[in-house]
Amino acid sequence: MLAQWTTRVLAPLGGGYGLVEVLIELLLIGIAVHWCATVLRGTRGTRPLRGLLLLLIAVTLLVRVLAARLGWTRLEFLYQYFVIGMVFVALVAFQPELRRALLRFGDVRVARRERPRAKMMGAVLKSVGYLSKNRYGALIAIERGVNLQSWADTGTHMNAECTSELLNSLFFPNSPLHDLGVIIRQDRILAANCQFPVAEGDEIDPTLGSRHLAAVAMSYETDALIVIVSEESGAISIADNGELKRFLSLDELDAELGVRLDASGETGAAGGGKRILRRIRHGAVVLALTGAIWYVADQAAQTQVDGAKIALTIEPRNADRLVDIITPQPAVFSVSLRGTTRAVSWLRTATSESPREVNWLLSEDQETGERRESVAEILSRSTDLTSRGLQVIDASPPDIEFVVHEIVSARLPVRVVSPDAEVADIAVEPAEVSITARANELAAVPESQRFATVSLAGRVEAVGTEQTVRIEKLPIADRVGSARISATPTEVSVSVRVIGARMTRRVTGVAVSFLTTPGMQDDYVIDRRDPNELLIDLNVEGDRRVVSGLTAADVLAWVPIDRSLATAGEEFAPQEVQLRLPPGVSAVGPPRVVHLRLRPREKASP
Repeated sequence: MLAQWTTRVLAPLGGGYGLVEVLIELLLIGIAVHWCATVLRGTRGTRPLRGLLLLLIAVTLLVRVLAARLGWTRLEFLYQYFVIGMVFVALVAFQPELRRALLRFGDVRVARRERPRAKMMGAVLKSVGYLSKNRYGALIAIERGVNLQSWADTGTHMNAECTSELLNSLFFPNSPLHDLGVIIRQDRILAANCQFPVAEGDEIDPTLGSRHLAAVAMSYETDALIVIVSEESGAISIADNGELKRFLSLDELDAELGVRLDASGETGAAGGGKRILRRIRHGAVVLALTGAIWYVADQAAQTQVDGAKIALTIEPRNADRLVDIITPQPAVFSVSLRGTTRAVSWLRTATSESPREVNWLLSEDQETGERRESVAEILSRSTDLTSRGLQVIDASPPDIEFVVHEIVSARLPVRVVSPDAEVADIAVEPAEVSITARANELAAVPESQRFATVSLAGRVEAVGTEQTVRIEKLPIADRVGSARISATPTEVSVSVRVIGARMTRRVTGVAVSFLTTPGMQDDYVIDRRDPNELLIDLNVEGDRRVVSGLTAADVLAWVPIDRSLATAGEEFAPQEVQLRLPPGVSAVGPPRVVHLRLRPREKASP
């Protein structure tokens, strides 16, 4: 059920999706997004990079979802170069942020154990008040999300409880550890005498001392909150996210620490709620970016396939309609499509051995008659292709012609045809069958020919005379007259008594004579267009005993001629040959004709 639901959700986006494959892709992208979001947190490049990513997503959605659907190929072409250009812009414009992010990448922790910070804040606040009053310089980095272990390794490891007395002693001028910075993790002093990076660039005030420059640089490259006490003036400052806030009072410092470290609620229900809300917000951002990046990658991985073989079938929605394809026959088309790499790969596999069958259902109100439709438009409406994210570009041949027929039903009697023998006492079960046929074709069949037929051809040749035989499962012929039919049931059983065997043979060299009215040959000359027409060949059918010994002399053939033939003038007129055959024998095939004319005889002068 989960796989089916996922397939339905993913179907409008592209083709060839597998649940496991998509979940693995989303998981890997989600992990990468989480790490990037954690690494970039606390740097000034976060907002520009976020804006760049949102711009890329928006442009991709615009081009792939709108432009590609409307066939704006030039915009798609420009989009490819836009993506390449954005990559170079990101590498150049955000080089410092990317370098710092890579440096910080190994320091990010997946999870950390939260412990109350209120006691640590009280100790820092009390110590800063003492150090500021005595103008003892201090540089304190309070760790937040980014691990500061690499910076702690540059100093002296302590892992001691954070107290105001210990901080005062560390920054006392005569202390061997007072020159550089102290790193605090949760409620413990991780290390002292740590070397912090030094800020560079035109945005930094050159009048700042070394402690302030180190604090700004440390807050720029990490998300740590830095507290600075000036040795010259005793002024209190904080550095956060690359920005320096100076000349704070102890009350202002207390408020800033409470807001920036969120210490006031760390141990209460409100603090837990804030942490949960912060994590929910982070998770929502990661999920949204994961889905957007996956979709952008899926849409960006578009390719084209030419010459895919598609076999198109057309079916009506209504049971009283039937469709016959006129051209092309067979209805196989060479189609160019565009889609994701996985969708195109699926299509190539599906059409590698035989054409892919695509069925098009007509609308319920489809009118009868001949139609011509664009194959590309039909396939563009086919869910078999569109559900996989495939866009039809072109098809060859471009059109398909078909006829929509109205289907009618009728009950017709069954008639037995026996070309090999004369039969009698014919019994058919069932005697009638139900048929469906095209209304216009059935209407053209005369009432005298409206019967379903079954043939005994090849079934009674070996049956002796006056023997009765029962034949099961004789198929109903698929035509009534010239109308194509579908019968129910499709087979019947027949019982017959064989009277005599029949055969068909060809008799050659039958002479054709003229039968004229008295005195007509005295007035007219009979001209023949081709003398060879007076010797004809016949196909005859009848009782085997008679037909087997039949010769040309046993057949009487003549052409009746009267004076009406003279009205044809100089033209040769066709005249049908009349035949007389022995009893039980009949001619097979179309009537024979000869071409004659009557020419008046010249009268002798008296």
